[in-house]
Parts: sequence; structure tokens; C-alpha cells
Amino acid sequence: MTLWNSSDNYGQIIQGYALQRYLEQQHCDAFIIRFSSLLSRVKELLLLIAAGRLPVYLSSRKKRRFKEFKSRIKYSGKFYHSYSRLRNRPPEADLLIAGSDQVWNYMRNTSRRNAYLLRFSDNVKKISYAASFGRDRLNGNEIEDFTNALSKFSAVTVREKSGADICSRLNIKSRLVADPVALIDAGEWREIESAAVFPANGKKNIFIYVLSENCNELTELMTALKEKYNVVYTNPNGNGLKSDRTPSIPEWIGLIDKSDVVITDSYHSTLLSIILKTQFVTISRKNGKRMNNRFLTLFDITGLGNRYVEMEETGKILALTDSFQEIAYSDDFIKLINDSKAFLAEILTQTSTEI
Repeated sequence: MTLWNSSDNYGQIIQGYALQRYLEQQHCDAFIIRFSSLLSRVKELLLLIAAGRLPVYLSSRKKRRFKEFKSRIKYSGKFYHSYSRLRNRPPEADLLIAGSDQVWNYMRNTSRRNAYLLRFSDNVKKISYAASFGRDRLNGNEIEDFTNALSKFSAVTVREKSGADICSRLNIKSRLVADPVALIDAGEWREIESAAVFPANGKKNIFIYVLSENCNELTELMTALKEKYNVVYTNPNGNGLKSDRTPSIPEWIGLIDKSDVVITDSYHSTLLSIILKTQFVTISRKNGKRMNNRFLTLFDITGLGNRYVEMEETGKILALTDSFQEIAYSDDFIKLINDSKAFLAEILTQTSTEI
């Protein structure tokens, strides 16, 4: 049970793919439940219309071809448009997994929240894997829901230390695990990627992938970079500066892998850069401060925090870009990945024994 139906969020799709792929490697018949609140989808559409962004959204959606990549992923046969449908006819499974991604972020829609807390099924074993709250604390009206729901889980694992702190305050035992993207090694990601195309002029290549809308600072940065580098820029949500390209998911992975440097404010493009050992600089996003805990946890574990800078620190970004230091993450990161795999193996063995 995860977020799955975006047409512009690359990280959302690859994290779902990665967890399913790893579970399949452990001989599980894994599928993503096609839950998407109709009310939430209508609201998203109205917001796009109100902002005048619907034509841009539809055009870029077609170019990204997410549907092609999703053909690699197995989904539930039923499409659940509401929590009540989930509750009345839940999917048949031996184990329900909530996560990864920000499945426990703030949701005004209580029914939607209950869906991602797996409250639609009472007699099936439940765990979370690398679930993210996307914040530091719960609102008062959420505390009872989370406490009641998570107390019925066989195991709770989270992606950020802030998530572990929230669980601790709820008196729920939890553990930190790696994002699913890290369960798949560099070789497997390279099997998926498409070739990245850059100008053949001898310059080094930089891929800029940002969600930020800070156009002035980004324009200043790109102007400085273009003097020395080939710069490929894309913004998936249609905000900010006009994108140079609208890559598919395999093309996006290829750009991260084959660029000399990646500059991003995205968690999953940062994580892929680490896994593929591409030099990167991660920008702290002003319009997403409450979600920066995921970076703090990632950089604490990998020991690569010197690559995390503010957008306005143009000089520091340029200096890091020019340094071309080899990516050497800590042993703690390798241990976290191995421990996460061991946790899943243990859960799956227990589940198999209980069936």
C-alpha cells in the first residue's frame, strides 16, 4: 500500500517498483494496491485548472511516458476509489505492507489516512516498510488514529529518524530502514536506464533536477554553470523555469547515472546519485522545509552531508561542482541496507510459516 499513480513524481514510482522487485526476488507474489481517492484526484485537477497549468501538465505527462514504465509493475486487479471500497472488499493477501514514501504525511481526508494505516483489513498481518511521516510531529486529531492502527502492526519501520521519534512518542516500537530504492543495486538500475544524450563538445555534463520555484537563484546558478558545462535541466511539476527536457523514467535514471554532476533538491535523485556513485549537490528546498528530515537522516548515515547546501549558496554549489570528488559513503549506509534486507527476509519467513 503506497503512493503509486503520479505522472510526474519519478521518486514515487521507482520506490514502489524497487520494493516490489525486491519482494519478487524473495519469491513473493507482490502487488501494489490501486487505491486513489476520487475526492483527492478531483481536488488536484481543480487546482491545476485554477493555476492555469492543466495544458502544461497534460503535455508533460504524455512526454514522460510513465505508463510505459508502470507496465513493469504489478498492481491489484481492483481499483479502489474510496476507503469504504477497500474496507468492504479488501484485497486478498498474506501480508500487508504500508510504505515506502510519504504514506503517513498529513492528510485532511481521514478515510485516506486510514487506508494508508491499513485499517481496512482486520485479520491480515501488517507491517510498514520505510514509511515516512514527512514531518516532525502529528496533529492532535491524528494521534489516536496512528496509535490505534500502529499498535496492530507486527513491525513498524520508518525511513527518517524524525519518524522514529514520532513512534516513540506514541509508545510504538520502530526501527530505521533504508528506502526501497537502496534495496536494488547499481547494476539493476543500469539495466533499466536509457542512454543519456549530451552535446559532443568535450565539456562535462550536469543534470539539474529540481522541484523548487526559486527562478532567480536557479537562473543565476545555471548562467554560471553554462560557461563551463553542458547543462540539462528539468522541473517535473511545470513550475519554475522551462525545462530543457521531459525525460521518461529510464531516461531520468540514465541522466543521473551518466552525468558528471547532478544538482537536485529531490530525495530519490540524491539517493540514486549515491547508489550510482555520481557526484551530486543537494539543495535544501525552501518550499519543502518540513520534508528535509529525510535528507538529514540520509546524510547522517552516508556521511555525505557536505554536499547539502542552501539554494542561495551559489558559490558553494559551484565549488562542490568543480571538485569532482569520488562518492564514498560510510559503512553505516551499507550496514543499514543489509540490515533492512535481513529484516524483510525475517518477516517473510515468519509470514510463510504462519500461513
